[in-house]
Amino acid sequence: MRHGIPWSAVALASAVAAMPAGGQSSTVQHLSAGDSIAVIMAGPAVVPHRAPGLLVRFYPYAPLTDTTRLGDLAVALWQQLMPRLDSEGIGWLVLQATDQAPGQQLTIFRAHNYGFVFERGADGVWRRANRPDFTLDMLAGSPTLAVPNLAGRWRITGLQTTELVYMSLAQQGGDLRGEIATHRDCRGKDVRVVIEFAGTVAAHVVDLWSTTGRIEGEFVNPCSNAELVRRLEFHGQIADDEKKIIGPVDLAGVRIDTWTLSR
Repeated sequence: MRHGIPWSAVALASAVAAMPAGGQSSTVQHLSAGDSIAVIMAGPAVVPHRAPGLLVRFYPYAPLTDTTRLGDLAVALWQQLMPRLDSEGIGWLVLQATDQAPGQQLTIFRAHNYGFVFERGADGVWRRANRPDFTLDMLAGSPTLAVPNLAGRWRITGLQTTELVYMSLAQQGGDLRGEIATHRDCRGKDVRVVIEFAGTVAAHVVDLWSTTGRIEGEFVNPCSNAELVRRLEFHGQIADDEKKIIGPVDLAGVRIDTWTLSR
């Protein structure tokens, strides 16, 4: 079953950010206990076969290494959003703390994010994703939750090709590095296309974005050493058994596909 993006998710995203949904400007949001954050972006969170949720990316005015502080801010922001989430019937929420300061222009996509994912269960109680015993009331000040181990080789399906394509992931804590390498024909010659990714994993959410891309081949091939400048952005959810990651990939604004990474 396919779900469209309901107006409620778009309207709520606009209200949260005080700007058009998906915008990249920022606005300061005052939380409880005198805390403040800057909302960098808000928009519908979309994954296959599920009603859209809400994604809010915010600057915490604190280092991303201070996960206890980030958890406190996430709870305070959730408490502000709760009445609207319930009234609009939105059942899950992604809060991403980012080190992209308000007004900062990224040159080579070097921002890092740390995510918190919350879901409303059938009983109406909101919990941390993949932790049915972990409610939001328990989140503030809690120790960092275990990070899934995603290192290894993942097959990608959902591409417009019949060729087997794999992504190799390396992981250090919540930071990811990835590479896709495939062979293509360019002007009658075989070339190797390499795309490198950076990314993060938090709870069961994976974000990957391309950092560099290049074409490798024989020196005399005019395609050799060309650079790929289009940016790819993948936002996926990890399956409960941690053997699949499924989500949309934005192909430089040209189109949005759905990728499934399997191992």
